[in-house]
Amino acid sequence: MRYTTEKPTDPAELKRAEALQQWLNTFSGEFVKVGGEAGKRTSDAYKKVTGHYLPGDRRDT
Repeated sequence: MRYTTEKPTDPAELKRAEALQQWLNTFSGEFVKVGGEAGKRTSDAYKKVTGHYLPGDRRDT
């Protein structure tokens, strides 16, 4: 899943983003809205869990 500021129009990408957000919500202290937009908050939560921002997030240099 890549960083994006828009909700995907491709149904498969939307499901992947929602699955990632649901997975992130299984970690203690993490909560992101499950809506399919893998933006800043999803990327922040992903970094807390994995140590890296989502691919495509310019903060991960």
